[in-house]
Amino acid sequence: MNLFNELKRRNVFKVAAAYLIVSWLILQIIGSIVPIIEAPDWISKAILMLLLAGFPIALLFAWAFELTPEGIKKESEVVRGESITSETSSKINVVIIGALVLIIGGFAYDKFFGSPTTSSSFIPTAIKDIAKIDSIAVLAFEDFSAGGDQIHLAEGLADAVLHMLAQVGDLRVSARTSSFSYRGKNISVANIGKELGVSAVLEGSVQRSGGTLRIIAQLIRVTDQSHIWSKTFDRPTGDIFAVQDEIASAVVAALRPEKESFQTNSAQTNLEAYEHFLRGNDLWQLLSKEGIEQAIVEFQSAIAADPKYAPTHSGLAMAYLHSTYYGDRTTSEVQLLVEQAIERALSIDADNALAYAARGLLLKDLNQLDDAETAYRHALTLNPSDANVLVWLGKVISNRDTFRQQEVTELGKQAYILDPRNQYVLGSYAQNLATFGDYSGAMAVYRKGIALAPETPRPYANIAKLHFQFGHHDDAIRAHLEQIKRASGSPEPYMYIAASFLSLDDQESAQIWFDRARALTAKLEYWSYWFLRESNLDKMITEMQLNLTRDPDNTRKHGELCYAHVLSQQYQQVQKICGKVLAKILGPEDAEMDFSRLDVAINVYWSARQTKDMDTADRLMDKINLLTSSAQKNGVVHQGFQLQLALMAAFRGDRENVIAHLRRSMEIGFLSNRILNVEPWWDAFRDDPEFIAILKEIRSRQTKQRNALRAEGL
Repeated sequence: MNLFNELKRRNVFKVAAAYLIVSWLILQIIGSIVPIIEAPDWISKAILMLLLAGFPIALLFAWAFELTPEGIKKESEVVRGESITSETSSKINVVIIGALVLIIGGFAYDKFFGSPTTSSSFIPTAIKDIAKIDSIAVLAFEDFSAGGDQIHLAEGLADAVLHMLAQVGDLRVSARTSSFSYRGKNISVANIGKELGVSAVLEGSVQRSGGTLRIIAQLIRVTDQSHIWSKTFDRPTGDIFAVQDEIASAVVAALRPEKESFQTNSAQTNLEAYEHFLRGNDLWQLLSKEGIEQAIVEFQSAIAADPKYAPTHSGLAMAYLHSTYYGDRTTSEVQLLVEQAIERALSIDADNALAYAARGLLLKDLNQLDDAETAYRHALTLNPSDANVLVWLGKVISNRDTFRQQEVTELGKQAYILDPRNQYVLGSYAQNLATFGDYSGAMAVYRKGIALAPETPRPYANIAKLHFQFGHHDDAIRAHLEQIKRASGSPEPYMYIAASFLSLDDQESAQIWFDRARALTAKLEYWSYWFLRESNLDKMITEMQLNLTRDPDNTRKHGELCYAHVLSQQYQQVQKICGKVLAKILGPEDAEMDFSRLDVAINVYWSARQTKDMDTADRLMDKINLLTSSAQKNGVVHQGFQLQLALMAAFRGDRENVIAHLRRSMEIGFLSNRILNVEPWWDAFRDDPEFIAILKEIRSRQTKQRNALRAEGL
């Protein structure tokens, strides 16, 4: 009892109370200021640790020392009759009362002047300026299960909520790839919001134990990291679909209280089918041959467990399509499987966005660009936050209509805003910059990609393609080698290294790397440039014929075979093989030319001219001129386009523009002496001193890059 009285006399209890109250106020102030000034998140933690460490020191100080009129003295040195601890006690009371007044005033302000809440699960002190929240990121939910084996369930729940929120017209929802890229990373909500450009973040966790789930979700404002809404759900595992709907509805109610109702449309299935679906959905998006094949198996298992779950069928369609991009299948092999999967998905759910996206991809692969655009646009009305579809739509428009390049650019920007950490979107955005000559801007975006994911292969593939486009083939090869270090099983980098060595006129090295690529996937085919030498033209025809036989509906392969026949002066064959590709353009429909058919049109034009079919030649030239002039007006600067302008000048016999555009093409990356040596439309200029000088400069640059690579042992 004497100890208690002594603690009370020395004001130890009051010092403790005052310290805790003032510390709490300090933390609240710091918590509000740190996000505003964009200070590092560790500052708040450091101040908390300092305050915790100071608490026992303050108590010891109150016990051992006393404040006197002469200053601070040890308590043992103060005469008991001269002690002024009672006066000090009164001063501490003032501090405590003042701090409590501030706290009570803050709560009163929130109660009477803050924005009203719409649900008892909202946190009143956090609801301010809801109208200013126009965007949100749904982060991947954490897996807190004992075995740590429920990531697919946690991410699937978040993904479903994300798609439902994307239906709110005035709410921009950050795309899945970027939002989910923060999983497992210790990054503050403030920094996530800044990087993604969103006003709020939804995060949460899933804990599975036997047949029950505990799901925690919380909606956080980015500016001050306050909680707008939070809730804990303890449910049977079969109720996960209901929880998805409840979370989405609660978020909309919190952010848009004026909306009387929000219709959720979460597709439902049994848990076995759902888990197979979630695994398949994650696997195909790895974009690897192995992942896609495993995804197909998972989707098929999901369909066996529940054939009426639409997302599984659209996911299967996507997996089959991507097996032609990253695996051994061809479009003709998977076309029927994809069509069947899409139809099944839409027969179950007519508003399945992924099914329409898959339809757009298939139609694009079949070169039905008008129909592909229609499918992509419908997919975006159903899921506006799908940045990949925005990019795919832009590519289709770019290939079919050069008058709409501004629209393509805007689509790319929109995708980049929605999904700035998606390497595919990032790469497409940078590629668009490069197309219009902004090499430094494109390089900055690609370097950002490497900084975001330095241990993944995609950013190195992206930057390698930029180097290739601008004629830096040695740098392209170095970047692809970094890609191989991170994904040695993918044939793509080996093939592109072979292409770079071909551009450097090193056939032997090119063959070595092509053989390495073919060892990984037997479906790889030679392309026409491989045989672009006078002595190899017969071999070119044979190989291009084989390629077309394997994929008879491929427009590009028609163009490659016709090109081979042009080089061999077999003009009748050109018109026989490629005339049907241009049927709509040359026939009564008089359709417009698009870039996907440009190579075919050039070969048919040249053949028609050589066979004196001037009507066909003139009609094609008018359409080719219209296409190239529109691209020129839009500011396209790509080296391939400058070569196209030189080609058009050669057709006209316009020496001055041939030389000017060849020089410009060489300045921004054209590095192919073979094209200028073999193609017949350059025959009239081969003795021109400036043409010869261009060839000499190309060979010099090739030699310089080859020597640099050889010095590095490549």
